[in-house]
Order: sequence, then structure tokens, then C-alpha cells
Amino acid sequence: MDRHVRAGGAAVRVLVTGGTGRLGRVLVPELRRRGHETVILSRSPREGEPDRLVGDLFTGVGVREALEGAEAVVHAASHVGGHDDIVAADNLLSSIREVGARLVHVSIVGIDHHPYPYYRVKRAVEYRVERSDAPAAILRATQFHDFVEELLRKSTAGPVALVPAETSAQPVSVEAVASRLADLVESDAIGRQPDLAGPLVQTAEDLMRESLAARRSRAQVLRVRIPGRAGAAFRRGDHLAGPDAVLAGETFAQFVGRQRPGGRE
Repeated sequence: MDRHVRAGGAAVRVLVTGGTGRLGRVLVPELRRRGHETVILSRSPREGEPDRLVGDLFTGVGVREALEGAEAVVHAASHVGGHDDIVAADNLLSSIREVGARLVHVSIVGIDHHPYPYYRVKRAVEYRVERSDAPAAILRATQFHDFVEELLRKSTAGPVALVPAETSAQPVSVEAVASRLADLVESDAIGRQPDLAGPLVQTAEDLMRESLAARRSRAQVLRVRIPGRAGAAFRRGDHLAGPDAVLAGETFAQFVGRQRPGGRE
């Protein structure tokens, strides 16, 4: 059974990589709300922020020192540029082994055989985590609502909104992912955990229409067939969660509804 601070377990010192990113901005407050001493690893110091520790995952400089005293590390940092993620993981794992901390690693659903280049890098990082002798729990999640909304907005130009044809997604709220990661910090779980996904599988066209409705846009939705092996994999749904996934959080429509004028946010 997972130990939990609110159920009488002890608070721990947690270091979060990517603590100022899309996920980290939600995860760090959640961990602190639960009573954990939570610090952020950053490449640059900031005055007045004592909870931000300096360390560079890409060079390894300062990482070992930043980890001193940490009982758990949540690795939420990601560099979309490519193989830097692998270098960062190697440096982090080396330091984790030295201090004896436990790792909670964030990954992406469906990356095992997906040809999309970024997914291949993420799988290579996972492989290193799995092969490491550092105790680690791995949580894969589907795409975040706000990331999907960002892509949809970028695909809208004036009266036209482009979406990939015959492609679906199952976006999840970042709050649901942060909550599950906090649960894992408070547990003794090791290895791959059940995938985490949003409650609905929706076509890209339906997601776009919900986004446009929230923006009060009348743009026409046009389907575009994405070429290549990666496009085929997305059409097959290789990136979607399987039947054993945990479904959590609000729907995409609920998310975008909160972003529009007059919504709750």
C-alpha cells in the first residue's frame, strides 16, 4: 500500500527537474501542499528564491550537490531538441546513485515502437532509467490538455484550421498527472506504473471544433494527411492508452471551457 503524508506518513525532501515547466508549475505546489519540502533544479539562480538550486543536467555540473539530502527526485525536465534528454538522464541517474535517492520519472504513452523522433528519444531515456540500479518508478501519460490546445491554436490561421486526418488523441489534465506523481513520491512503487490518460479518445477534428467553440472562432476545419511512418503510427493510434490505463481528470472540452472569457479561469 502507498504511504501518504495525509495518512500519517513522513514528509520527504523532493527535488524536481523541470520545476518551472508545464508540468512542474503544477506539481511543485501540489507536493508542497502535501507537506513535502520541495526544491527545483535550475540552470540559473534567482534572487529571493531559496528553493531553486543550481545544477545543469546537460553538463552534470552542480547536479550532485543539488541532490544532497533529497529522498526523492521527480524528473519532469524535457528538451524537445532531441538527444540532450539522453545526456541529461545519464547525468541525473549518476548523481541519484551517489546520493541514494528514489526517482519518479515522467514519460509518454505509446513510445515503445513509435517512429516519431522525439518519442524514440523518450524511449531511450526510459531504457536508461530501467537499466539503472537506482530505484525508479516510471509514469507514462498522454498529451496534456494545454499542450494540445497550443498545437490547435498554432494550426489555426484566419478562416482555416488544419488537423491531421484520421488521427485521434486522449489528452489528460496536467493536474491529474501532477496528483499521480505526488502519489508516487509518497509510495514505494518501483518500475512501470499503469499509464495515465484523459477520460476520452477524440478525433483531432473534434478537439479542434471544441477549441474553436471556446475561442468563438468560425474557422473551417480542414483535414490534412500527415505523410511518412510517423503519420501512419499516429493514424493507427500507437500513441493512445491501452485498456489497462488509468483514466483521470477533466475532459478537453471542460479544459478549454475554463480558458474562454467568462470561464472559471
